[in-house]
Amino acid sequence: MSVMKGAEAAAIFGSKASNGVLIIKTKRLRRAEREKFNELLAKGTDEPVKEPVEETEEISKSRAADRWRGE
Repeated sequence: MSVMKGAEAAAIFGSKASNGVLIIKTKRLRRAEREKFNELLAKGTDEPVKEPVEETEEISKSRAADRWRGE
């Protein structure tokens, strides 16, 4: 599996790929499996994935911001 991001992905796969592309190399699939896999890939999304932030990290950032503001 490999990841392509930004201009590199957009140049090869078009503007919808500018957020990034996952390239997955698989074993040879049977015809029915291949059709199901292609249908799944075609759905895709144009929105970037938001990664969850651990509560402790979020609290520590908030406290650091408060200290910086003098609160």
